[in-house]
Parts: sequence; structure tokens; C-alpha cells
Amino acid sequence: MFQGDVYQGNDDYSLGSVTSFGSPDANEEMIGMRGLWCAVLLQAIHDFFGKTNSKGNLSQADMEKAKHWLLSKNRDFDDVCIMAGMSPAMVRKEVRKLLEKGGYTFRAAAGTGKRYEERKKYREQQKLRMKSKPRLRLVYYRIPSKTTGASM
Repeated sequence: MFQGDVYQGNDDYSLGSVTSFGSPDANEEMIGMRGLWCAVLLQAIHDFFGKTNSKGNLSQADMEKAKHWLLSKNRDFDDVCIMAGMSPAMVRKEVRKLLEKGGYTFRAAAGTGKRYEERKKYREQQKLRMKSKPRLRLVYYRIPSKTTGASM
């Protein structure tokens, strides 16, 4: 636990017991900071499993660094988890579960998945509705202006 500014190394704590600034959702700035630290954790998980970045595949050394950072007890990792509003023990546990599964799929392959099927069904229903609905057609008529012999 935290006692003052000294970290005692116990990994079993909740965010509420270690923050003196109140709820992490207290204001928009705090929500943004929390999102930033969640992104840091997610990037480390991507790196650990060798997911590609914008430059291509990661080196084996980078993946090993991410593995060490995620799975060994260290103050930096614990601080990032706390700022993200998560328990370091819970994050490590979930990463180990992913490791046992052999990785993760961030999203379903193109043309598969529950949401894809829902959207496909919706589009088909929309097509049927459009076929059964009579289309309204707007016709504009030009009304000739009444002109007098006098020009303006």
C-alpha cells in the first residue's frame, strides 16, 4: 500500500485507497488522463504480443521489454495501472490469461463477427422497405411570369 509517498509493494489495493484526489471521474481532465494511461497499458499489451505498429513488426527485444514490464513487479507499471484506474494485480492476471490463450484478436476478421451480421441484416431490411415503399417524386413546374409590354 501507499503510505505517504512510499510504496510498500503490496499489489492488492483498489484505486480509491491510493488516491488522495478523489474519484478519477471527478472532472474531464481526470477522465482524459485516465484514458491516456489506459492507452499506455494497451500499447504495452500490443507490444508484448508482437502486434504491428505503424512502422511494421516489433523486434524480439521490444517484445521482451514489454513482457518484462507487464509481468514483473515494478513501480512504473503499478503507477500506470493506478492512473488508469486499474489494479496492477488484475492487469497482470488478465495478461497471463491472454498469454495462456496464445494471444488475442483485437477485432473480428473482415466480414465476420456479431456486429457484422447485425448490420448485414439491417441493410437487407432497409432494402426491402425501400422496395415496398412508393417513392414520392417531386415535380417542379415553371410558371411563366406575366410580363407586360413595358420593360423595366
